[in-house]
Amino acid sequence: MLIAAIIAHMLFGKSDISLSYDFHNGALPYGYVWNLINPLYWTQLPYRTIVTAIQAPVIALQLWLVKKGKLNKWMVYLNIMTTVWYRLMINYQDVSQIEFAPFVTMFPLATGAWLIQRYPFWSWIPNLNDPHYQCAIGNCVAFTVDRFAQTLQPSFASHITLMMWLILPLIAWYKKKQNPSWDETRFWKISTFLMVATMIEGIVTFMFLGCCYGATPGAFLQ
Repeated sequence: MLIAAIIAHMLFGKSDISLSYDFHNGALPYGYVWNLINPLYWTQLPYRTIVTAIQAPVIALQLWLVKKGKLNKWMVYLNIMTTVWYRLMINYQDVSQIEFAPFVTMFPLATGAWLIQRYPFWSWIPNLNDPHYQCAIGNCVAFTVDRFAQTLQPSFASHITLMMWLILPLIAWYKKKQNPSWDETRFWKISTFLMVATMIEGIVTFMFLGCCYGATPGAFLQ
């Protein structure tokens, strides 16, 4: 069912149109590695197809590892479900940031896949004038985002889930290392409840306030 939802949304859904503005203005709120993993992010069907094509073998490997007993089934299904939710919330750009997260429970260094995509500077040495960093903190070229007001945007729920997928796999890895008999399934069942509650909050916010509360036109659009 989850796989069918991914394919259906790839064909008939849509991705975040603001990414096309970011492309034309040369400022992304993401890192250089994210840019490499998400080619053609400014398009619609081609980008959705690429995101799905990249995720497909990742899902296949994770499901194989579930059968081998290397990954927890609840965790993998929750991860796939989260990426389906991102699609429904028009946040294709978040899929690549969490699709590798289940591997963290086996190799904690896999957390780097999340961190390096969020690194907002397009140079190894941070530069506060970097337009990508400025966009990450809300000062994009085409619009300015009030990050406090953004708590009333659906993207706030997306950011919460992103942080959960950064932290929860690390907790699971640590707990398993400390106690091999630790009940990982119970942990991921509780995490599923918390994640679904966050997703519902995002959907409700989207329904009542729309996508862009707190965003105002910048110099480019004025």
